Amino acid sequence: MNALTTTLKPCQNNAARGGRGGVKVASSSSLPQRRRFIRRHNGGGMCGALGKSSTVSHYPKEVKEEQRDEKDASTSDVALNPPVRRRRAVMVGVARSVLFGAAACVLAESFVREDVQASEDVEDENVVHLNEFTFKTFTLRAPGFYKEVDVDYDKGRLSGANGLELLIRDSRFGLAGNTITLSKQGSPIDPNTKQPLFSKTEDLGDVDAVAEKLVAGENQRNKGANAILKESKKGTVDGTTYYDVSYTKKVKFVDRIVRTRVCVHDNVLFTLTVETDLERGTGEEAQSLDDIVTSFR
Repeated sequence: MNALTTTLKPCQNNAARGGRGGVKVASSSSLPQRRRFIRRHNGGGMCGALGKSSTVSHYPKEVKEEQRDEKDASTSDVALNPPVRRRRAVMVGVARSVLFGAAACVLAESFVREDVQASEDVEDENVVHLNEFTFKTFTLRAPGFYKEVDVDYDKGRLSGANGLELLIRDSRFGLAGNTITLSKQGSPIDPNTKQPLFSKTEDLGDVDAVAEKLVAGENQRNKGANAILKESKKGTVDGTTYYDVSYTKKVKFVDRIVRTRVCVHDNVLFTLTVETDLERGTGEEAQSLDDIVTSFR
């Protein structure tokens, strides 16, 4: 009560400062009357300043200024920050969209390059590169993974005996047993006529007789081979007759298939033998093996 009375004393001594001039303060000391008086006379001066509130605040001036500054700052934040934040959000969203779009383009381009490379690799795998071996009279073509073995061929070039002319092995891992061999044998001379025993392929006999001899010779050389004739046929290319014979056999309980082409040219017997495992020889590589045989001519 004493604090409230002290605050109102300047209004009693100096009426000119009180808002509308000469306002007389009620003599009663009841608090409700003073509150009503302050509300009615909301003018200038100290009483007018107090008239803004029904109660008197005892906070220091510095605290009030800090509260007002904080209120103004919060008001400015509410008024200004939302548009700024929205603009920033829009800019960040646009930047993210641009970056995402660029990244998506880079990824798509890399995927396209990978697909193109993969398709090229598949095409390279599907395309079989051929090696061609040329002789004086014949040529032979074989897939590029067949590599020639460096051997001393001269040791086999004996008159009247089988002579190894070419040996090729499959260079793929684990397939060295798949081979292509070409041998030649000069015709023996008949002691009576002094003429070669054979000068053309038909002098060897018909194709079935030659096929039976080949199968019998396989079983004689390799015990347990159990060679079985599969096919025999005859063909003529550029005046030369060829006998094509195929048969199966076993090598250490492994099934294999042998393709053979026989012909006689200039009194020389040529024998081409293509031997592979049975699975490849009758599966997806069967056609390429047939092509090796028919390429020899």
